[in-house]
Parts: sequence; C-alpha cells; structure tokens
Amino acid sequence: MIPDTFRWINHWNEEFKRCVNGLTIGKYTLTGQNYFFLNYYRLLSPISEEESATARSEDFPAFLAKQYEYFHYLELCKKCGYDGLAFKSRGVGASEIAASNCAHAFTFLEKSMNVVTAFAENYVEDTLDKVWQELAFLDTKTEGAFKHLKQGTNSQWEKVASKIDKDGVEYGFMSTVRGVVADTPDKLRGKRTDNLYFEESGNNKYLIETYSRGEPLVIIGGKRVGNRFVFGTSGEQGPKLAGLKAMFYNPKGYLMLPFFNTSTATGDPQLTGYFIPSY
Repeated sequence: MIPDTFRWINHWNEEFKRCVNGLTIGKYTLTGQNYFFLNYYRLLSPISEEESATARSEDFPAFLAKQYEYFHYLELCKKCGYDGLAFKSRGVGASEIAASNCAHAFTFLEKSMNVVTAFAENYVEDTLDKVWQELAFLDTKTEGAFKHLKQGTNSQWEKVASKIDKDGVEYGFMSTVRGVVADTPDKLRGKRTDNLYFEESGNNKYLIETYSRGEPLVIIGGKRVGNRFVFGTSGEQGPKLAGLKAMFYNPKGYLMLPFFNTSTATGDPQLTGYFIPSY
C-alpha cells in the first residue's frame, strides 16, 4: 500500500486498534498483546541438523490455547491491580511473550517505562536481543505505521522512542525499554515503571529481596502505577528456586494475582500463581 493514502490509513488505524484493544471473534477475545504477538512478533525456528544458528528462519507464532489463557491472566493483573507470576516448563515461550510485550508497550504506550531484569547479565541480554529484533521488524515491515525513531538513547541496554531537537534534547513518544542486571537486590532501582519483568526467576536466590526492591517502582504513595511480572522454570532445583516456589504457593502474600490450578498430587484445584505446562 502507498503510505498516507485512504486505504493505508484505514488499514493501519484498524491494526492499531486491534493491537491496543484486542479482537473478538465469536466467543473468543484476543487481548491486544496477544493479537500483536500472533501478527507482528517474529520467532526464530529451532536449530536443526540442516540449519545453523546463524541461518535460522523466522516465522509468526502459532496460536496456542495455554498462551491465549496466559495473555488473559496478564491482562487481568493489570485490570485488577496485581502483579503476576508464571511458574513454567522450559521452552513454553514466556521470554518471547515478555519481549513481545515490551515491544508492544514501546510501540503503543506513550512515555511507558519497561524494564527487564535478572540475576545474570546473559539472561537480560537474551530478552533484550529479542525486543530489539522485534523493534527492527516493526521499523522495516509495517510501512512506517509502527515505526519509532530512536535518535537519542539507543544502546544495547536501553532504547527510547525519541527525536532530538536542535539543542540536543530528546522529545517525542518517549517510551523506553531497558535492561537491569540485579545480581544484588540493591541494583534494582530507578523511576516509575509500567512493566517490570523478572527473567529466569527460578534461578535467582535473591528473587524475593529483589522483587521487594521493585515495589516502589510500581506502587507510589500507595497507588499502583505499574506491574511486576515474575516468571521462571519449574525444572530448577535447590535454594535458587526457593523464592519463586514461595511466591507460587502464596501469591496474595506478594501482591500477585492468584489462579486456580489443578494439583498434580491430589487432582484438586488449588489457588497458586499461574502455571504453564509444556505443550
């Protein structure tokens, strides 16, 4: 389509609405983040014997019922004023969803602050790389509709949707994605944060302390201004998993939205954090 024509404007206005408000078809409603993930996020294919890591192909995600449910859980966290927790199996796409949601907020939520944090540098870098890859896709493949210039802050650890005026001052949409390595709890600090993602939480022995340090970023003067989202793999063992396990079995004690899961031991429903099994 030709930019700024009637057809172009109508198409991208409709896509903007779907990415922000979601889409209902029959009895099913995709959240805005879920719609964006399915239609604009790009996944790398698994490494096969015939394909090297540098030659992996890209494709859009498949629709998965459990991810559909998880996106609604995340939406409920925001609407009900809770943080969120996902205790997950490995390889279910939680990091991909977090990266997609960061790119979503960067694109559609003006002046938003989105932070990815973890105990180890490589965990933060891995998720940020996914975000930057997605932003590059939006810049080049959406006919300019979802593109944001990054003329000011634009590094491997932080990007801001901004322009630079003649005096060198950043201005514009001003949404931000940045990474913070919190190998000690006191390193998680900063300003008001809309979305704070705790990567690889099943491998962080300081999780509870670091999570507590993040509370002033999302709750200011008793008023919730953002959300913390914790996710980690259930296959980890030992003291590094203790914090995530404690949160999972007592979500309300950590201001997290509880969810009814079926106990693997008894088959009865139990109120815990959200659980994502392997597909």
